[in-house]
Amino acid sequence: MHMTITESILIRATREKTFSYLIDPASRKQIIPLLEEVIFLDDGPLDVGSKYIEISSIAGRRFETTYLVIIFKKNKQISVVARKSVFPIRVDMKLSDNGSNTLISITITLQLKGIYSLGAPLIKSIVAQQTRDILVQMRRNLEREAMKTEHSA
Repeated sequence: MHMTITESILIRATREKTFSYLIDPASRKQIIPLLEEVIFLDDGPLDVGSKYIEISSIAGRRFETTYLVIIFKKNKQISVVARKSVFPIRVDMKLSDNGSNTLISITITLQLKGIYSLGAPLIKSIVAQQTRDILVQMRRNLEREAMKTEHSA
């Protein structure tokens, strides 16, 4: 069963700052509660062809998902596909200017097979809520950092 989930949020931060935050492993751990570690499998900066592993702990179980970067447009878009995962997944993150703010949209495409297709409505609901929560936390962190920068200037 194929499903697509799209969530968006407006962040009071520049596109450059938002993109940098988005691709920083330390930031990812701040916005994804179940994420324990990000391991890059390549040297150098993140780009098309880069691979990395995200290790999460869910209900006491450890999950490792290996991602491959398939699109990397600095300050505009990053898209990844899971190469090793519980089920096939593609994540597209797009950023656009909205005045001095940034609109970030995340589209997640899942392919559920076998037993997972039975729980499709629940899985879709959980993934959509997690995506909204990640975006809200990202906005909080970026806007809090922007306020600190403004007050110290």
